[in-house]
Amino acid sequence: MTEISVRELRTRTAEVVQSVRSRAACYIITYRGKPVAQLVPLDKTRFQAAEADLSQRERAARALTEIQAIRRKLSGWHADLTQSVVASHQEEG
Repeated sequence: MTEISVRELRTRTAEVVQSVRSRAACYIITYRGKPVAQLVPLDKTRFQAAEADLSQRERAARALTEIQAIRRKLSGWHADLTQSVVASHQEEG
């Protein structure tokens, strides 16, 4: 795996990305001589699985938000109904 500094990566980004795409080159990115990250070709199968998982999480988050909104509406409805029942019992008594 080839090491490349952040500074060099900044100046050669297009070239480095092209080598990752065309030759499946892998790089270790360094900052002040210490490894901080890897730049590797994307495994399409893993990427698609991760993308599907994210999409599923987004749908679940939206569903949860909708459920919470419905719960708030029902809570308000329940409070209104309780007040109506209490008021009608007070009128009777």
